[in-house]
Amino acid sequence: MPIPTVNQQDQKAYIQESSQKHPQEQLEIEFVRITKVSLSAFRNYTYEQLTFQEPFVLLSGCNGAGKTNILEALSYLAPGKGLRRASLSHIIQAGKEGPQQPWAVTTSVLYSHKGKETDRILSSGLDPHLFLKGKEKRVGRIDGEDIKNLNDFEQHLSLFWLTPDIDRLFKESPGVRRKFLDKLIMRWEPAAQQYWQTYENALRQRMFLLKTRKDDDVWLYQLEKLMVESGMAILHERMQYVSLLSQTSQEQFEIFPKIEFHLKGMLEDMLVSQSYIQVEAIFYEKLKETREKDAIQGMTTVGPHTTNFQALYTPKGIYAEQCSTGEVKMLLLALVLTAARLESWRQGRTPLMLLDEGMSHLDKTRRQALGEELLSLGVQTFMTSTDEEVFSPIFSHAARFCVKENRVKRI
Repeated sequence: MPIPTVNQQDQKAYIQESSQKHPQEQLEIEFVRITKVSLSAFRNYTYEQLTFQEPFVLLSGCNGAGKTNILEALSYLAPGKGLRRASLSHIIQAGKEGPQQPWAVTTSVLYSHKGKETDRILSSGLDPHLFLKGKEKRVGRIDGEDIKNLNDFEQHLSLFWLTPDIDRLFKESPGVRRKFLDKLIMRWEPAAQQYWQTYENALRQRMFLLKTRKDDDVWLYQLEKLMVESGMAILHERMQYVSLLSQTSQEQFEIFPKIEFHLKGMLEDMLVSQSYIQVEAIFYEKLKETREKDAIQGMTTVGPHTTNFQALYTPKGIYAEQCSTGEVKMLLLALVLTAARLESWRQGRTPLMLLDEGMSHLDKTRRQALGEELLSLGVQTFMTSTDEEVFSPIFSHAARFCVKENRVKRI
């Protein structure tokens, strides 16, 4: 596996090519909006249909009314396990008399580009034929035709979401933040996923060998060689992407706070003053030196799996762990908004945003700033709240719905 090499000039050119775009160029982006959502046997809904054209779709109602269920339904128009990562059987409507039905979500999606508009129908749900046989499999359709792989959805629609359980991201362990960052990177550069797979596989095999056959120097050398090659590639991808995040935040946010994102770790710190080739050599020597220590501790103590991903709240010059709840929320929103902007430039198409309690913990000024940034980005955003008034700064651009007693009514 070749190790990407980079220097300051290469990195600067990469950033300029990927993120330094003039506003006029952004007019070439294809704007994507959902105009209709239909749910069938989905959680608390027997059948529900919403229609709208606005850039904001606001869902308000009491706790447990079913607001997040609508966002979750939309999240199944992407590959993966959905917004809640629930098992497929748990989504089927519960408490209804009569036999259960396979759940489904269907959407009408409008694409606007250079004055031309096209429509597509995207749908996802349980395979009805397998459901009758007691089996569960999620399937998807585009314009009524079955798709072979759920990844095919990404050719037509991309989604970003934030849920309340992510609000503590920057106060969780470094491992949680690394996983979140790496998922963003693999969206940005899907081919890079092989680096993580190779590294994690070699990492596990090395630890197994240290516990069972730690004198097998030949095999340990091969595994550590794989770890160094794939590990340096991971560092490269992370440093490039985090540089893009920071620079894009600094250049694009006007009202929203400008954020800096940093990577902290032994290898990252060395790359500040040393070349990739030098750090590669040090990485390999450290793995060799720490074999005995790692075998005793039962963990590998050096490598990109120990990196810490941090966010600096530049208005105060403090890191996320020192910030208030509202400031942490702004950091998270800044991270996701910046990632969405980068993806919009890269794909030439706007993504959709699903923000569950997206304006919670924000004061009125920050809610206004969030609304303006979302409008500037051109994304359609679905948001929930128990208090409709938190949406007041964006009422004029919104379709407003009240969720109550398993029904959704437009306000």
